[in-house]
Order: sequence, then C-alpha cells, then structure tokens
Amino acid sequence: MEEEDQTAGTLSQRITDQLMGLRGLHGQLLEIQSYLKEVADGKLPINHAVIYYIQYPHIVYSVRIIYDEVDIFEEVLNLLPDVTSPQFVEAHNVQTNDELMCVYMGSLVRTVIALHNLIDNKVFFSILFMFRHPSKCG
Repeated sequence: MEEEDQTAGTLSQRITDQLMGLRGLHGQLLEIQSYLKEVADGKLPINHAVIYYIQYPHIVYSVRIIYDEVDIFEEVLNLLPDVTSPQFVEAHNVQTNDELMCVYMGSLVRTVIALHNLIDNKVFFSILFMFRHPSKCG
C-alpha cells in the first residue's frame, strides 16, 4: 500500500513529477553548457546579461539572444512545464499511442511478409521435390 497524501497525490506520482522536473533541468543545463562552450570557442559573442543570469539563478527571467537574426538560445531560465496538467497528459498519451501504432503496424507488416516468404518457400520446395522424386508423388 502506498503512502497517500490528499493534497499531492501518491508518493510515486510525486517522485515521478520530481524526476520529470529534473530531466527538464538537465536539458536546460545542457543548453547552458552548449552556449558557454560556443562562447568560449569564439563562435558566439559574449552576452553579459546571459552570463549574469547564469551566475544568479535565483533571478528567474526569460532571456533571449538574437545572433544573425536567429534565436540561438531561446530561454536561459524558465519554469518547468506542468507535466500533471490534463492537456499535457492527453497530448502525451496521443503521441505515445501514435508511436506505438506505428511500431505495431511495422511488426504486422514484417510478420505478413515473413509468412508470405514461408509459403513461397514451401511451394518452391514442394515443386522441386515433385520434379526430383516423381515416383514418391501420387
């Protein structure tokens, strides 16, 4: 039996939510790392506002960098998405169902092709056997 908290849901749901949040944070940290590497390599100019926001993460602002009129790094710090919202859950379920349907259809197609090849082999070897051993065929 799981520990139940009426305000936050089950313990496993809370852990799942935290894990999803950490994955989002990990992705953001990878983007920051990529940006800083490009600045260090001289591929991007130094933007002191971005460096300031990276150094002081308690300041939650959206920062946008425009380089050659292309968004290179859309947001340095942003709020994590609400993975518990009904819209997100529904969209995730639809996308997962679509992906699994493609996998299922691919598996069915492979199975049908394998069965066709098996039948073709059976027919081929039956005919070959009849030509090689006509006395054994009635």
